[in-house]
Amino acid sequence: MPARKRVLVVDDDPDVRRLVAGVVVDAGYDAQTALDGEHAIRSVVALHPDLILLDLQVPERSLAFQFAEVYRERFAAGARAPIIAISGAPDVEAVSQQLGASGFLRKPFDVEELTRCVRAYLGEPTAAAESEPDLPEPAAGRPSLSETLRLMR
Repeated sequence: MPARKRVLVVDDDPDVRRLVAGVVVDAGYDAQTALDGEHAIRSVVALHPDLILLDLQVPERSLAFQFAEVYRERFAAGARAPIIAISGAPDVEAVSQQLGASGFLRKPFDVEELTRCVRAYLGEPTAAAESEPDLPEPAAGRPSLSETLRLMR
């Protein structure tokens, strides 16, 4: 059975990271997360993701650009995963082009929109989900990821 395609979710907001990773897993792909550009570089070296979902504010826009620059320096064009820039900024399309991203996703987005975006770059998942990812538990008083996704549907 072929390996499941892997998506690296880079976002400094832990709630957004969990939500996006959960949507990716529910869509049938593996999801790994990184909280900033430095963590993302270590992750791409170790994990070789098939797609990168990169928030443009991790926590500053300049860090997203630094990540993209280092990523291009370390990996040949044929070995790089597409980068999808994610942001609520009105200039997300222009900034994603400057970044060299393959595409962009404007916040706020819905679950179906995120799923369509991931599938547009990775195709249909190759294997059914066998287990949930090891995502951190929500803070006390906050709904779990599955509850959040259920409420969004």
